[in-house]
Amino acid sequence: MKYQGRIVILSIAFAINTYQIIYYCLRDGYVSNMEYLSLPIILPLSWWLGHQYDRVKFYSEKDPLTGLYNRRYLDNRFNKMKASAVRNGKTISILFIDVNNFKAINDNWGHIEGDRLIKVLATQLKSSVSDKDIVARWGGDEFIILSLSCKEGTTNEIIQHIHDNLKVTAAKRPEISVSIGTAAYPSDGTSLEQLLRVADTSMYNMKVYQSG
Repeated sequence: MKYQGRIVILSIAFAINTYQIIYYCLRDGYVSNMEYLSLPIILPLSWWLGHQYDRVKFYSEKDPLTGLYNRRYLDNRFNKMKASAVRNGKTISILFIDVNNFKAINDNWGHIEGDRLIKVLATQLKSSVSDKDIVARWGGDEFIILSLSCKEGTTNEIIQHIHDNLKVTAAKRPEISVSIGTAAYPSDGTSLEQLLRVADTSMYNMKVYQSG
């Protein structure tokens, strides 16, 4: 939640102030003006503290360039998705995505254009999946998608959506293309490390096939 820290700290501050008012009212039969006047001071301060918490939390979980989730978040989220998959009899699809010829793009167009392309691709990847799927930047020009589903063919649908969305971008920038490797929990592994290894190998084989 974007405002989680601010909401929680504001709620605590308001609850404490309310408790103090009730306490002094019951004890003394009245409430001093100081208790009422402190609220306009406490609430802005609580909002600021909550904002700082939300800011730190955002940068601990998000990639600063694309706004996608980062590697740290993915590690934590996978364990929760795995528990849900076991509990509900679902599978987790892993997609390992790599930009083709990204070094040549940086060399020919410059790193600023390379960063712009990464941000465009991040937007396209997010639009290719459902709100429940996790899209993360693994590093450099590599991306990971985690999808929890009980339907067969979910991975193929996501891949098709990605390629369809990239066709629109490729019409303007022909150099944008990706190779995608896949793996599935639990058939290909039980840990994120195992699954990414399988998906990475699958992605590399796809690159070899495409270059051939």
